[in-house]
Amino acid sequence: MLAYFPTEQLYYLRIHDIIPAAITLPLLGKTMGLNAKKLSQASSRFYLAYIVLEFFRLKERSGLLYAKEKALSKANANSVEANAERAELKYSWNAHTLAAAYNTFRFPGALHWYVDFHDPPFVSSSIRFAWVVSGAR
Repeated sequence: MLAYFPTEQLYYLRIHDIIPAAITLPLLGKTMGLNAKKLSQASSRFYLAYIVLEFFRLKERSGLLYAKEKALSKANANSVEANAERAELKYSWNAHTLAAAYNTFRFPGALHWYVDFHDPPFVSSSIRFAWVVSGAR
C-alpha cells in the first residue's frame, strides 16, 4: 500500500489536470514526465502485489491460529480464562475467514486492472461480492 496510494493519487491528479504533465524535481534538477496511463498501470501492479502479499500474510496467520487452537485443546481447561481465549480464537478465525474472502473477491478485479483486458462478467461480480464481504467486517 505504500507504493499503491502515491501512484494512485498522482494518477488522479494527472488525469484531472491538477498537476502538469512534467514536474521538475527541485533536489535533483531533473524534469520527470507523468504519463497518466503509466501511472495507472503502476498503481494497478502495486495493488495486485499488495493482494498477493496479503494472501501470504493470511497463510502465516492461519498457521498461528492453528497453533493457538492446538495449544488450547491441549490445555483442556474449563476456566474463565480458557473460555475467554476460545471466544477470542473464534473471533480471530471469523476475522481471518472474512479477510480471506475479501481478498479472494478483490483478486480478479486487481488482475483485470493489471492485465487491462475487456471487462468479463466475473470481474464485476467478484467486486460486488468484495463490497458485501467488506460490509460484514
